[in-house]
Amino acid sequence: MPEIEDVVRLYFPDNEEKNAYVVSSMHYEGIDDSKRSDPSVKSLSTKYGKEIVMSPDSVEIIGNGNLLMRLSDNGGIEVNSDKSIVMNAGGDVSINGGGKVTIQGDAGINLTQAGANMTIQDDVIMNGGKVNIQS
Repeated sequence: MPEIEDVVRLYFPDNEEKNAYVVSSMHYEGIDDSKRSDPSVKSLSTKYGKEIVMSPDSVEIIGNGNLLMRLSDNGGIEVNSDKSIVMNAGGDVSINGGGKVTIQGDAGINLTQAGANMTIQDDVIMNGGKVNIQS
């Protein structure tokens, strides 16, 4: 929906002005012209700093600050946030890697399943009804 100060493109399908409608709108005030320099890159953005950018090899969803989700043909999927990232599932969650899988937490790592728990925070602490360590 166009907002005040937007430039709109109006379409008249016939000679009745009541049948006219807006087919596109663009907000030019304060826009970075470099974002429009490549015609193969399409984007949708709001005045609140939210943006979806579609280029020939990727799709990016961008929020304020350091919020980014990128799906890239060459680089896979990247999720960045300067805040928490929460994943919930009613079913299983699988993490598989054809190579190495790395989990890193500067403040520690917690793994929990029902009554069993493993905490890695400078030391490794394992709790459970039965803890098996195999070599």
